[in-house]
Amino acid sequence: RPSSSVLPIGVRTGEVFGKSMREVREVNVPALTLDELFAEQKIEAVDLMKVDIQGAEKLMIRGGVKALTKVRTIYIEALFEECYQGCALFGELDPMLRQQGFKLRDLEDFRRGADGSLAYGNAIYFRPGK
Repeated sequence: RPSSSVLPIGVRTGEVFGKSMREVREVNVPALTLDELFAEQKIEAVDLMKVDIQGAEKLMIRGGVKALTKVRTIYIEALFEECYQGCALFGELDPMLRQQGFKLRDLEDFRRGADGSLAYGNAIYFRPGK
């Protein structure tokens, strides 16, 4: 099935999933940081934010430090293999979210690579006291 990301496909992605993976085309699209989006739309609070942005989670966190203070719970894709060049793997993503005041509640919906190892899943983080 087709996929898209602001990051290039990882060098080992085809090997991880046991199938050919390649970029078909490149498209320029306008983008905002999370902080810019929250400010532009005047978003004051979010109970649940679902994040599935194909490896760009690190970019979202870095560009959303202020906005993330307004988020109570995040349901976010967590990668265990470098599916996209420069993506944050779970070991990098977890401390970034903890630094923003979130705690890990659960990991679920795991997908495995061709060799049976974890490729990605979803993580649920919450902000205590909100």
